[in-house]
Amino acid sequence: MPRNTVFSGWGVSSNLSVGLTDDLKLVSITAYRKYKQTFGTDDDFTPDPNIAGAGYNDLRFHFFSQELRLNGKIGDLADWTIGGFYNDQTSVYFTRQDIRYIGHGAPFLFLQFQGNDPVNANSKAAFGTVILHPAPGLNVTGGLRYTKEHKDYTFVRQNWAGGTLVDPFGVGALNGSVANYNGSKLDWRISVDYRFSPQLLAYATVSTGFKGGGVTARPFTKNQAVNGTFTPETLTAYELGIKSDLFDRKVRFNLSGFVNDYKNIQLNLADCSVLDGLPVGTDPFPCAAVGNAGDGKMWGAEAELTARPIEGLDIDASLSWIDGEWIASA
Repeated sequence: MPRNTVFSGWGVSSNLSVGLTDDLKLVSITAYRKYKQTFGTDDDFTPDPNIAGAGYNDLRFHFFSQELRLNGKIGDLADWTIGGFYNDQTSVYFTRQDIRYIGHGAPFLFLQFQGNDPVNANSKAAFGTVILHPAPGLNVTGGLRYTKEHKDYTFVRQNWAGGTLVDPFGVGALNGSVANYNGSKLDWRISVDYRFSPQLLAYATVSTGFKGGGVTARPFTKNQAVNGTFTPETLTAYELGIKSDLFDRKVRFNLSGFVNDYKNIQLNLADCSVLDGLPVGTDPFPCAAVGNAGDGKMWGAEAELTARPIEGLDIDASLSWIDGEWIASA
């Protein structure tokens, strides 16, 4: 097994902006990235050959993305943006694994397998933002974004020679299994800010976001692969605060408070009994799955102070408080 991590990769990007009129601009952002990485793992961290666990890993990846934005304005009343985004990525994960430590007291029950898993993912999005200026010093911002995602993972589990894997754990049954995830999400943002004076600005904002759903990338059984799909983790964020520059910009003071409301939090599971169709706590197989494990909230406040009372003297201070709760799913 290699003792070093070897990485080679490259990428390019472009940002093209075209002024169509004085009030209309088209922006194109394109990116491509490709890399290869090889590395070895020592999974048992012991010198005992009877519980050895080691792996050779070769990961190849390429990614393409394209974004188009059209920016415009309506006099002094509004600024707006509409656009679309697309990305496509593919990786192939080749590995040879020697896993003997899972014998649970019977080292002769070792597992050796070869994987060569292709993984495909892409997402498409359309978005729009409008910033209204209804009165001097007042801005109202609204935005929408619709995202559609696809992910598929094909599992290859063969013996080291590339043939049929016969093992006492049923890992070979994974060979040829395909796990798919398809999902979509509509997110939004509303914010208001008002400048009372050149020195003082107050704002309030509410927005949503998400961490994409997917499939379990390291299943141990076929059931874990087929049943291991998880949904997006979502967030609704609330924030309000003030920003100020005082005493001829010699003192800057910012104060904010926030609440983050999470749904369907994604966590690593310690037990895959449900995925394997068994009563909770009875699964004899290892578990490396991700699942939706409950909801949670975090709330807090932050204060920041920067002062330059005299030339050459800077004073920086910050204070934060945060608390939260998590409610596990049944």
